[in-house]
Amino acid sequence: MEERAAAPPHIVLSHVTKRYTTAQRGELLALRDVSFEAGRGEFISIVGPSGCGKSTLLYIVAGLLEASGGSVEVDGKAVDGPSPERGVVLQNFSIFPWRRVADNVVYGPQMRGVSKAERRRLAHKYLELVGLEDFADYYPRELSGGMKQRVAIAQMLACNPGIFLMDEPRSCRISSCASGSATARRCCSSPTASTRRCCCPTASSSWEPGPDG
Repeated sequence: MEERAAAPPHIVLSHVTKRYTTAQRGELLALRDVSFEAGRGEFISIVGPSGCGKSTLLYIVAGLLEASGGSVEVDGKAVDGPSPERGVVLQNFSIFPWRRVADNVVYGPQMRGVSKAERRRLAHKYLELVGLEDFADYYPRELSGGMKQRVAIAQMLACNPGIFLMDEPRSCRISSCASGSATARRCCSSPTASTRRCCCPTASSSWEPGPDG
């Protein structure tokens, strides 16, 4: 039986380095020689202590930061800026305080000219997915931190990106539904999405190796 050729990697990072220059401390090395590949349908967690460069790496893949060295490619094309194909959930809940929850969720589709009826359907679908269907008419100020994080995840999902990039989606200790990363994992592994999407969340860790490793 003829073997199928392996699918090409979806995301490729090659020797990515990032340096910041500060007025008081000079050059700060945030990332050094980071290389890895991710395929479609994969769920990859980037784990490390606070300040080790996890957010920086995610923002470089998203196209929000430029690497000092190395390269990032998605489907063979160099990442040279943001793209709707790469959805991002930031640590600071990038939702608009003056928009109701449902309106926040469908901001991306609205900017693309999606009809009002379709936006209502998308808002209901993704708010139900993250357990916030009863809070569609609330404002962000009326929500807890964990609920705001779920709104941000629903907002990303409503844009239907091929890549989920989430910066510490469990940081608010969501208790009333699955954690942010688990919510996205369900979306990545659904029958209609598992061959197309790649999910890359970050997570902080205070673990340090002991004498035995």
